[in-house]
Amino acid sequence: QVDGSLNSDPECTASDLAAADAASFSSPSANKCAVDMEVSSASFKNPQVKPTLSQVLKFNASDNCRAFYADKTQAYEAQHCRQEKQLALVAGRNVSFDMAVTALIVESYPKVGTNCSKWALSAGLALKTSFYSCLAGTGLYSSIFKLTKLPSTKQLKAIQVNKRCRDLFADIQSIIKKQPHCTINGNGTDIHAYELIQFDPTLDWLLVAANVRDEQASHGAVNLNAVQEEQVNGTVGLMLAGVIMMAMVAVVVVKRRHQRQLPSEERKRLLHV
Repeated sequence: QVDGSLNSDPECTASDLAAADAASFSSPSANKCAVDMEVSSASFKNPQVKPTLSQVLKFNASDNCRAFYADKTQAYEAQHCRQEKQLALVAGRNVSFDMAVTALIVESYPKVGTNCSKWALSAGLALKTSFYSCLAGTGLYSSIFKLTKLPSTKQLKAIQVNKRCRDLFADIQSIIKKQPHCTINGNGTDIHAYELIQFDPTLDWLLVAANVRDEQASHGAVNLNAVQEEQVNGTVGLMLAGVIMMAMVAVVVVKRRHQRQLPSEERKRLLHV
């Protein structure tokens, strides 16, 4: 369930954001993280400067950056205002360091303009026993050929604890490694970005999306399903089944910048490194 305080906290003001940023960058780990990423202190503290993929990978490998992110999250939570808490505490959970890294990897990977071949992706997947075992064990097998929306929260939780689904995730990544640079989600995200992400934070993002969808449905607010359906429309059968976990990450993370529910400035501030 989404934390009820999300609806009662006041709107964030410019001074709230400035206070959170100031507290974040007063962390003793801030400059150490910048050094580990090999970026200047000025660039590190500028929310308009997006990290490169190489810098994101350095961020992920740095204990100093992990400590900085923990301090940054606490600074934002301490403001007790709605826009930051919608992102930091949505679905009653923090956006973990690993989730933030997943988002940054997908966003920083160089974009491409060529669409992937559905058949090239599905051909190898059809031979994987993990594919059928995962679908059968999570209730997706009977509907996968007509699935065009994010699975239910119950199904995603079943995927998260299913070892064969974890194996499927690794099998998908091995198939992707053999593919050319191409995109499956219509926004230019290179499929090879998904080689670098991990199973657990991927499922955490999908559960966030499912929880937001369930929460907002009763309020008539932004419907994430509309975005998800737009992105996967026409992508059916084995191909959709195989890439759904990764394709949805791009929908949830990258396309989230277009959703009014999570203002882009607050989002950039929380995920900015």
